[in-house]
Amino acid sequence: MLHLYPRNPEIRLRLARLYALNGENAKAIFEYMSYLRFRPHDRQVSDELQGLTAHLKQAGHLPSMRIFEAMVDIVKRHGTADTMKNRSSSAVRS
Repeated sequence: MLHLYPRNPEIRLRLARLYALNGENAKAIFEYMSYLRFRPHDRQVSDELQGLTAHLKQAGHLPSMRIFEAMVDIVKRHGTADTMKNRSSSAVRS
């Protein structure tokens, strides 16, 4: 669904919450940050992100922000693994 509506902040927020519930914390953080780019003044979501990062930091599981930002940059430039897989499948069919 996200590939159909990449600029839909509500989809990003739903994904962030689902990833957080499933323990996929790096993906959750990425989607929270993506949502907040669209809605930077959403205090509730900002608090959710801060709560998640505080919990991860306390547990010693917060990913290095330098590495995380590099991962975000790669996704921005090349898309997700699913996007790249779809591109390569399309190229093979052509």
